[in-house]
Amino acid sequence: QSRRCQDPVYHFILSWRENELPTDAQIFECAEHCIRQLGMEGHQYVTAIHQDTDNTHCHVAVNRVNPITYKAAALWNDADTLQKSCRVLERKYGFIQDNGSWQWGVNDQLVRAPFRYGSAPQGTVPLQVYSNTESLYHYAVREVREKLSELIKSREITWRKIHLALHERGLGLREQGEGLVIYDFLRPEGPVVK
Repeated sequence: QSRRCQDPVYHFILSWRENELPTDAQIFECAEHCIRQLGMEGHQYVTAIHQDTDNTHCHVAVNRVNPITYKAAALWNDADTLQKSCRVLERKYGFIQDNGSWQWGVNDQLVRAPFRYGSAPQGTVPLQVYSNTESLYHYAVREVREKLSELIKSREITWRKIHLALHERGLGLREQGEGLVIYDFLRPEGPVVK
């Protein structure tokens, strides 16, 4: 048992529309795909299929602690990862595409949805903070620092390009106090980076 991981079980739900009837095999494949995308391949998990409501859905509970390395999976930005995974699975199995932070663009490329779609409805994304997860600061540095540095060096930087570079990584930029802050696009009221 990991002493450092305060919440060792990660739970998510995959749900289909009323008129969509995925097979059990499709549901299990969807759950396994999401687990892989979350970086927890090889972790212990259980998937429970429910067909007792108007829409078929499954609950997936995954052990965040890898049974071999004993390291907890870092799940920062997990809701965005799951939305991206759902777009891939919807296309693969012919399900109706739902709104979210990702959509299929030109040349069959999965791209960040325009701002008008916004994030998943509040309440559907658990606002739990897990121990052993990457901070927003470190995520922003890892994902956008190099891109922004290249823009500055090339002298092709514009506010639009800054916003797009951040948006592609699930981040936003806004005024706060006397300056600007970077925030998580799916949790605009959450932590910020100055």
